[in-house]
Amino acid sequence: MLGVSSEALARKDNIIDVVCPWEIGSTDSTRSGHVFRWMSISETLVGVEPDGAMKPLLATAWSVDDSRLVWRFKIREGVTFHNGKPLTADAAAFSLNAARTKPGVLAKSPIAEIAAEGSELVVRLSEPFATLPSLFTHASAQILEAESYDADGNTVKVIGTGPFAITVLQTPQRLAAKAYAGYWGPKPAAEGVTYLAAPRSETRTLMVQSGDADLAFNMDAASLKRLEMTAPVKGFSTPVARTVTLKLNAARPGLDTARGRNAINAAIDRQGIAASILREPKSVANQQFSPMFGDWFLEGLPQFRYDPKFTRAEFKAMGWSEDADGYLAKDGKRLSLVLTTFSDRPELPIIATSIQESLRQAGIEAKVSVNNASAIPAGHHDGSLDMGMLARNYGVVRDPFVVVTEDFRSGGGDWGAMNWGSAELDDLIAKMKLSDGGAEYKALSQRAARIIHDEMPVIPVAWHVQTVAVSKDLANFSIDPFQLTWNLEKVTWAK
Repeated sequence: MLGVSSEALARKDNIIDVVCPWEIGSTDSTRSGHVFRWMSISETLVGVEPDGAMKPLLATAWSVDDSRLVWRFKIREGVTFHNGKPLTADAAAFSLNAARTKPGVLAKSPIAEIAAEGSELVVRLSEPFATLPSLFTHASAQILEAESYDADGNTVKVIGTGPFAITVLQTPQRLAAKAYAGYWGPKPAAEGVTYLAAPRSETRTLMVQSGDADLAFNMDAASLKRLEMTAPVKGFSTPVARTVTLKLNAARPGLDTARGRNAINAAIDRQGIAASILREPKSVANQQFSPMFGDWFLEGLPQFRYDPKFTRAEFKAMGWSEDADGYLAKDGKRLSLVLTTFSDRPELPIIATSIQESLRQAGIEAKVSVNNASAIPAGHHDGSLDMGMLARNYGVVRDPFVVVTEDFRSGGGDWGAMNWGSAELDDLIAKMKLSDGGAEYKALSQRAARIIHDEMPVIPVAWHVQTVAVSKDLANFSIDPFQLTWNLEKVTWAK
């Protein structure tokens, strides 16, 4: 199956077999570090509690001086890498400095220097950055041993500190790992774990049905319900730090004003999408950031209205009229848009089709194009994208600030706004970098969230719910809502 032998896929005693749609693109942590951390192979300095609070991981404590330019991280004692070498501040600095040379959150931050001083890792900044510790929760900031890198700083191995150590790595498809006897924390119950990338939902369904997989990720809600009735599996779902969004090209006629974008927003049937497609009432979004992002969540907002007639009336008030087929047009040109999405997340094409029908009722012609995920950033760069449907992870670090900076700065970003900008938001972002946190930071983030909400350069459709088919042989499975780890070391066998 998918080029992997049946022996390799066969159910092994005390081994947790995972199947996912996402390939292991590289050994480089800036590209595929999320997979190694999901599988509890690598770790970062700082972790995140389910409620969003940061917690010690490979760093036991951190502090900043009065200038807010020098941060100190105390490195945990008694930790060893999978090759037996000790974790030291020097080792952590070497790994993080290698990550800084690659595209990612560290390269974009105001870090001037990362160095070791005794048992502490010292980070010096070129300007204050209140949310610095949250950067060290990111997958690209995982700590790897020096032998993981070649002479040019490229990652050629993944030698981490986590509960499981890699034994087989066959990019882009497969890895296997065994429990690491020298792990500094509680020892995992399983002897090992495997990961297989299977992009097709049908393949993942067959694997979990046959018992070739114990955990199958990103199952659409309908398939998950059928599996629960026909296979020895149970469905698992939890809200995570992603928002299903509709990215708009604000240079397109009809999308080039906040009024037009908000009119498009009114044509989306979120309640229907939540009930019929996602089958999760908690997924209905009334803003860009879910309640798990406390500083960014706007309390008291009502649910968005669903009213295609209102959408049509708004566009007519803006000078559009109906053509012979009932579609909105201006200057003889129909309001016709291509909605691009991808099938790695199987719910996205279905949601896109639902929105296509809602827009038709509003008088807007939409054509759905299911492509590779790369088509959305490619369309952003060459200007060809009209609309893109995706599930944006605002929790890549604990605080959405890093993603907001990337997505909503003037001009926008690959997965965020397009041909849109706000001078006020740019100013807020600059002030937040200098903020010392606390009440000041919350006030700034609330105002930033309000601008994004009112201007609607990106339309929030649903708060994402991660769905997993879980073998009934397993117990104690859970997912970190920030999707930093799958906690495989905590999984046990059902009695």
